[in-house]
Amino acid sequence: MLNDPHKNIFYYYRGPSKREEEDIIYDTQIEDNTTKALINCLDNCSDSLLSHFLKYFNINFKYKNKPQYFLQVSRVKSRPDAQIKIPDNSIFIESKIALPVSKAQLINHKNDLKESDILILITNNESDKKIADELEIKYIKWVELHKCFKTYEPLNKNEKFLIDEFIRYLEVIGLSDFTGFNNDDFDFFINRIDDYKPIVKSKLEKFGSKIHSILNDEIKSRYPDKHIGIISKESSGIWYGIRKDQAKVDIFKRCNFTVEIDAESIYFNVVIRDGKYSDKKPIGIFYKKIEIILMIFKTFSLVYMKVIV
Repeated sequence: MLNDPHKNIFYYYRGPSKREEEDIIYDTQIEDNTTKALINCLDNCSDSLLSHFLKYFNINFKYKNKPQYFLQVSRVKSRPDAQIKIPDNSIFIESKIALPVSKAQLINHKNDLKESDILILITNNESDKKIADELEIKYIKWVELHKCFKTYEPLNKNEKFLIDEFIRYLEVIGLSDFTGFNNDDFDFFINRIDDYKPIVKSKLEKFGSKIHSILNDEIKSRYPDKHIGIISKESSGIWYGIRKDQAKVDIFKRCNFTVEIDAESIYFNVVIRDGKYSDKKPIGIFYKKIEIILMIFKTFSLVYMKVIV
């Protein structure tokens, strides 16, 4: 049975949408919801979770009593997404998922800080770290936050439930490293739930990126273009392609390597042509030679099998 993301306590119900874009999951609503999920998790677990968070990210924030947690905090010149408050100082959090980081917004946040306050920026875009470093703001990636919570040991069943749900939530919305495929990913192409579509797409994209990252430098330089397909209503699967530079004129431009997933399997394809080709052109000659080699190999395999039998 397909795992409906809505069963997760932190996942939000988007409702019907007329938009046709594939990545509808990343919008302002889910951005606010993710910060809310983080704060609610910290607030409803023991202080040992906050201590673990602070130690994991090397944040110097001393407290004796349980902190207070707030969302969408109105300040004089700014409105951070969240606040962890003790009597003398606070941690303010600005988080982003889909929307770009505004340097001016961070400057306004920083100007509102007391000397003992701390400002944290949480995004999943490595380039945002440059802005944070320039402004001397603590930077955390969502994927690292996911790892932080996975290394925490819950003190009781209630904590374990909340932590597991938050970890799963980050995985569902694509804010973790690749965590592997499971039965739900294949079942999607049989019993479709619209909100699971971005999950399958995100997983394949991360898996494909991992494959590209371990290729040798020569292949990566020849095939620098990484492209994820779409899942239409008629699609029986989705592909991730590693391609040559599509902007350059190249008779072999359409050659690519794809990783695909459907209801039955994950498989790898090497595409040496695209559509029509001519036997007299290099790509046609190359295709014919490959075809002949495959025929010889198939014939040899059949003869070998008969000999063995």
